[in-house]
Amino acid sequence: MNAIFSRLIRNWKDTQAIGQIVTHGLINRVERGWEEISDLWLPNLGQENPVQLARPVVLVPGWSTQTQIFAPLLNKLEDGNRKPLYVQEGDFFTDPACRNPAQPDAETKVYMVVLKDNRCTPEQAAREFAQAMERLPGSGKVDVLGYSMGGLAARDYLDDGGQRLGKLLMLGTPHHGTPLTGASAHILRREIGWAMALAGLKMTDLAGLQGLAPESAYLKDLNSRVVDQLKNLEAAETVGATTMLTLSEQGLPCFHGDGLVPKNSLQLPGVPLRSLEGDPAALHEHQPYSVSAFREMGRFFQWSAGPPFNPAGEPAALEKRPLETEGSSPGAASFKVASEESIRAF
Repeated sequence: MNAIFSRLIRNWKDTQAIGQIVTHGLINRVERGWEEISDLWLPNLGQENPVQLARPVVLVPGWSTQTQIFAPLLNKLEDGNRKPLYVQEGDFFTDPACRNPAQPDAETKVYMVVLKDNRCTPEQAAREFAQAMERLPGSGKVDVLGYSMGGLAARDYLDDGGQRLGKLLMLGTPHHGTPLTGASAHILRREIGWAMALAGLKMTDLAGLQGLAPESAYLKDLNSRVVDQLKNLEAAETVGATTMLTLSEQGLPCFHGDGLVPKNSLQLPGVPLRSLEGDPAALHEHQPYSVSAFREMGRFFQWSAGPPFNPAGEPAALEKRPLETEGSSPGAASFKVASEESIRAF
């Protein structure tokens, strides 16, 4: 009898996890459809003026984030002819593939952290971010934009003092995890092959997803030291969408999140939350090139306006959608793409 009961419990948990992933995929398709319609009248980042930075800024990506989604933002942060540098395990490069070594100097203003394995654990991301901070030239404060898991990496760095970190903006950071990470970790632990294929998951993803799941030991430990993490900062803020269709903690769709991260996971005691309300383009995986997010960055970091927007001089990278989905039908293939891309955005 106990064996039967245990099997029923396992089957129910499997069904619940798979249901959450399928529901999230459907939610993602709805949000993407609304976003594509909204593109007809919404401004895109390519039309925004470049900015001049008050001091250097370091960008930290999220779990499985592709570096190219930061290209539109990086183009707006270029200081004259000074290009951004990419940092991987403490070494500097001129290209996002990290093949061409470079040497930073006091004039470099923009740094982009490139994780050695972009599906690593949040602890490993924190270590690589700390390596980047330790190798920056000079001794003055720098600002940090932590996207999704990148915000957790920055907070982890603050546990060790974080003396060089001035202002911290956490964009779409899941301080308390997301239902989708928990469901994904469950499917991997149970090795449900077809569900893993549907969600684009690999067994090597398990460690990273477990760290980002709700109530994970990593998040509980990190959140137990919020007060100490914030005391040496000049300012901290979380920015994210809070009114988009999102999977709730109960596995049901609700209008309280950014399509991936529920509003309550964006909230952190002592840290203001700025909501990107009314911007259909602020879906979690699109936030690095969302116009409303860019304007929040400028306000928070006190960036000043640079030269006016010049359509003829804008590079091709400033397209609204650097990561287009494949397939135009609402069938299984396009649903799979939606599920994979949303999971890639933690």
